[in-house]
Amino acid sequence: MTWLLDTNVFINAAQKYYAMDFCPGFWEWLKRHTDQIHSLEMVKAELAAKEDELYRWCEAQLPEDFFREADDDVQTSYLDVVEYVNHLPESPYSQVKKDAFLDGADPMLVAYAMKHGETLVTNEKFNPAAHKKIYLPNVARHFSVTYTDVFQVMRELDARLVLEKHSPDGLL
Repeated sequence: MTWLLDTNVFINAAQKYYAMDFCPGFWEWLKRHTDQIHSLEMVKAELAAKEDELYRWCEAQLPEDFFREADDDVQTSYLDVVEYVNHLPESPYSQVKKDAFLDGADPMLVAYAMKHGETLVTNEKFNPAAHKKIYLPNVARHFSVTYTDVFQVMRELDARLVLEKHSPDGLL
């Protein structure tokens, strides 16, 4: 199985529960599984917009082929996703909401996962009553794209983040 990471997986991990300064095990785990986990160049571009520690880590630590380009088949599927989103009802999905979804990596993630049979990994949840924004899992489900969260991927790949004991002068 291959997993395709959404931008929010990187950002939420770095800013919240797996911050690089106190949970390096998550980032080491990610590096060890780049044969099964990857993302897209569009996600890298979203990360690059901040040019922060997270982006610098991705640049320095992930293999060159981790962030992949979309081929012609994916581009065709991408157009299907764009058409679907643009034809969502104006109420509750204004053009502003549609544009917000279409301007990022989300539609390309759906198209790539669809064409390559991969599982999309996102922190967003399916929300059939959504009206404030267009959720990635809602669009993925329409196209029969499987999706999950990073915690499920970690379980499937037997991640173990173990607490180390530290003394004031180093490791115990």
